[in-house]
Amino acid sequence: MTWRERIARAQQTGKFTKEDGELACAWVSCAVGEQCVQVPGVIQVSLVGEPYPLDHALDRYGYLFYRAVGDHDFKRAEHWLDKIEDRVLELKRLFVGEHHDT
Repeated sequence: MTWRERIARAQQTGKFTKEDGELACAWVSCAVGEQCVQVPGVIQVSLVGEPYPLDHALDRYGYLFYRAVGDHDFKRAEHWLDKIEDRVLELKRLFVGEHHDT
């Protein structure tokens, strides 16, 4: 289930599930981690300790997304998911541009 689907389900039921909260708090399964899988090779991730994105904007957006899920705030979760996806597209354009020039 994607985070978009989880948000839609939470809007219907009135809350995020315990599993949603657990998934949102780990970088590998949060909205940023989902983007790492969907757009491989674009997001640089620290491999020291628990993985986290090296991009400061994604790191912040991921944290704010996690907080929104924990607060059962669907609109805020959707907002931060949009910001995460927009940032990943921006990074993808930069990544493709860097690799196109070589």
